[in-house]
Amino acid sequence: MTVRRIGYGAMALTGPGGWGKPANPAAAKDVLRQALDLGVQLFDTADSYGPDVSEELLADALHPYPGDVRDRHQGRLDPGRAVAASRRRPARAPASNV
Repeated sequence: MTVRRIGYGAMALTGPGGWGKPANPAAAKDVLRQALDLGVQLFDTADSYGPDVSEELLADALHPYPGDVRDRHQGRLDPGRAVAASRRRPARAPASNV
């Protein structure tokens, strides 16, 4: 699969300093939908953003994901949390870390 060069880094969707929920979760979901409408295919998330907030917002805003959308997850803090977060998303082939 070819992925466009421009992706969306989801850390900015969380609360101040990358911690907690955003002040306006609905607006954060609108940003994700608009990025998709503008052609973004790659959403870069990590369970440490929030923690888990960026992944939850992504799932709430875009699920079910269009076939050409990929989410790239950075390092996991705790395998148990990774499993819980993944229950909200369908399995997808990870994007390359190139």
